[in-house]
Amino acid sequence: MFSTLRARILLAALVVITLALVINGIASYTTVKHHNNQQITRNLSAVVKGNTQAINEWFSARYTMLASMEDAVDSDDPLAALSQLAASGNYISAYIAYPSTSDAIFSDGWQPPVITTLVSGPGTKAQTRRRIRLSRHLM
Repeated sequence: MFSTLRARILLAALVVITLALVINGIASYTTVKHHNNQQITRNLSAVVKGNTQAINEWFSARYTMLASMEDAVDSDDPLAALSQLAASGNYISAYIAYPSTSDAIFSDGWQPPVITTLVSGPGTKAQTRRRIRLSRHLM
């Protein structure tokens, strides 16, 4: 089939050119893929860094706002400080709740409803009345 010298030279040239193109294609693909992965990694790192900085700034601002409320907790009328906190932090409502009494003061003047339930003790017929205050957590 390839008995002539011309056919053998053409076949050899065709094989060499095809092989060179395949090797060049593989090298180009791996190079582009590697550079693309590096760029994606750099972009994701920049996004993570930016989001981390934004979250840290947000948290720091909210922490400073809440830390300034220490004096308001001990005051007789913390409503003004709560209103200022709600306005400065762009909160819907701010409140102080006292765990010892379960009382709460809300910046918008909302009062939680009082529900009275009957609670009976185990093994006794005596019933005790207890008040349950419902509150909501708005932030």
